Amino acid sequence: MRWVGHYYFPMLATEAIEVRTAPVVNGRDIARQFYSIGADRLRLLRIENRAGALVRNHYAWSTYAVGVPPEASTAAELSALLASPDPSDILSALVFLAGFHEPEPGAPPRRHSPALFRDAMADLRVRIQIDTLTRHELPWIREAAAAATTGERTFPGP
Repeated sequence: MRWVGHYYFPMLATEAIEVRTAPVVNGRDIARQFYSIGADRLRLLRIENRAGALVRNHYAWSTYAVGVPPEASTAAELSALLASPDPSDILSALVFLAGFHEPEPGAPPRRHSPALFRDAMADLRVRIQIDTLTRHELPWIREAAAAATTGERTFPGP
């Protein structure tokens, strides 16, 4: 970790923590991570590469996951985060839903079960919420929602 800043983030209308990092040898291109603290919990809001593009989190391998998973253990709880008026709740859920969840055979223990992801994506209400969020006024929410609707879900491996 090279730098940490804590400041008011106008786009989200909240205090945010920005962590700037440099990739290690053979590491992923993760340059910035954004977090918020609310309701006595830390929430991962976004991961970016050096170009400022969204980076999808890797929940499939415990050693590759960045930050913390959202405070949800059911599809209904993820749906409640997606419906929250707080952009931090929405982004926390979308980071999870846009991530890689299915490990390769023989993968080390995971930080979060892929069953929660499968249950959430099988829930019509969650899929409709994600689709609606692709048109949200905040660019980070739109981008994260779009990432949650597309892409391969099996982590390609370390």
